Amino acid sequence: MPSATSWTPPPATDAQWNALIHDSGAAVAVFDADGWCHFANPVFMRLSGVKTMDELRRLSIEDRLQHDMAEERLAILRDVIRNGHAQMFKDMRRGKAMVVTARQFPGQPGFCLAVYRPADIPNWASDAEPTDVDTAQIRHVDQGPIGVLSEREKEILALIGMGLTSAQIAKKLCRTIKTIEWHRSAIARKLHTKDRVALAQMAIQAGLCSPTFKIPGTRSRGSNHVAD
Repeated sequence: MPSATSWTPPPATDAQWNALIHDSGAAVAVFDADGWCHFANPVFMRLSGVKTMDELRRLSIEDRLQHDMAEERLAILRDVIRNGHAQMFKDMRRGKAMVVTARQFPGQPGFCLAVYRPADIPNWASDAEPTDVDTAQIRHVDQGPIGVLSEREKEILALIGMGLTSAQIAKKLCRTIKTIEWHRSAIARKLHTKDRVALAQMAIQAGLCSPTFKIPGTRSRGSNHVAD
């Protein structure tokens, strides 16, 4: 059960807290040193597969995650709470890659504030990575649907996510187009979709590749050709 020491939520008028839990779009949760959750915003509750905070409070970290996953994350939480130094690590839940930042909760050193952001935002590491955190490594993740794929199939799925055609993938991997098409059919069968866009989205969400964005109708300086 949660620790006897209770977490005190910030006042309802705290603009920074409200911006974090409501406006940022990130999943936010507060844990004690035993991994019990004392607060979660709706995004984190959806990520955890629960509908209410009361339901989440009754679940230990071992209830929410597989044993090896729970042990790795609990070690990070305890280290952050004990030493007071923030840590960041890449995680995956249900096939969706995330960047997690864990910090000692301000003014309440017995608790850890964890913020989960999608890892498929372009240039996130270079543009928005905090500089005051240590980098932690975890080995056990929830790969979700893509966990059934072989390493070769994940490699091909990543290239599909990058928008490459079968011919381009074949050339890049030094394989025949027929071989790539065979792999793509196997991937589609295992992931229960033949939609190339859906496959690309799974690859991006899993962090296998970064999305690229095109702005239609724009022109390069000094050129009459539409940028592609």
